[in-house]
Amino acid sequence: MSNAMITAEEGNMLFTMAKTIAPTEFVPKEVRGRVAEVYSALLFGRELGLPPMASVRDIAGINGKPTIWGDGALAVVQSSPDYEWHQESTFEEISTTGVAEFRIKRKGNPEPFVSKFSVDDAKRAQLWGRKGPWTSYPFRMLQMRARGFGLRNAFADAMRGLVTAEEA
Repeated sequence: MSNAMITAEEGNMLFTMAKTIAPTEFVPKEVRGRVAEVYSALLFGRELGLPPMASVRDIAGINGKPTIWGDGALAVVQSSPDYEWHQESTFEEISTTGVAEFRIKRKGNPEPFVSKFSVDDAKRAQLWGRKGPWTSYPFRMLQMRARGFGLRNAFADAMRGLVTAEEA
């Protein structure tokens, strides 16, 4: 993770990289051919410590804000020197209880951070049954909500204020 200002040389290198990869099949179709968006993903990824191609894959602009996909957010946190372990509900547990639970342990904290997101929470937020991933993969969406909240609560420094794309 880098807090340092980007140098002109590094900025030029990343921009050249963005121009080179933007038209390829390796870039998500939502940003394919859009050099500025690919460049922005590279810049945000740099701040999070992600390699360039992971940045392009994991950083997404949603509703005018940068976000990170849940698996990418977990990777960012797992690379933190303060990460110890995490545990999350299986889909079977979620389908049985209606609750996704995410536990994450940070060095220096005696207890893990715990976050939960339930079917009732999703209904209250008017997400349950919504067309798209909430109907196709409801337990995964519950899991991603619990994960996103837990990662941000325990590792705000590593997450740099980004919410998960699943939440956005």
